[in-house]
Amino acid sequence: MRERGPFYATSRIWGLVAILTLLVAGCESPEAPKPAPVSDLSAEKRILSQLTKYEDAIRHMDYDAAADLFIANGKLLNPGRPEIEGRELIRVFLKSFNGFKVIENSDQANSTVVEGKSAQQSGTYAQTVTIPEGDTVHVQGKFEAWWVLDYDGEWRLARLETTPTQ
Repeated sequence: MRERGPFYATSRIWGLVAILTLLVAGCESPEAPKPAPVSDLSAEKRILSQLTKYEDAIRHMDYDAAADLFIANGKLLNPGRPEIEGRELIRVFLKSFNGFKVIENSDQANSTVVEGKSAQQSGTYAQTVTIPEGDTVHVQGKFEAWWVLDYDGEWRLARLETTPTQ
């Protein structure tokens, strides 16, 4: 067996000290302040507020405001129509309803589940609309919404899917 000199033992000790120092430095001090976590309830309230903004934007036919509630590559899905992807295409689609008059619009969330920076929401909607030909129609159905916390701290729609029941 080869004999090792004093430098070998000293370098091993300093190596161990260096590792222990890194481990201790990486540990969080119990006195260190921790950021307060955003509660799911707080996030859920903010998402419900965003849903109300969407509901109001549709009721007032403010399609720019409605489209701005989507992320840049958000998706809008309606049965029988191709998927609409992108905030600008959603805006164009919504503006195609300029000849319609929304009399009533209601969105009711039945469930909102928040997981970190994303959430899934399901609920019902109902609308009473006067169509360009002058008839008034009532439509209702279910919706599924997928929300994400956007880079600016606002909850936005990543995907909104509606399914009429009538």
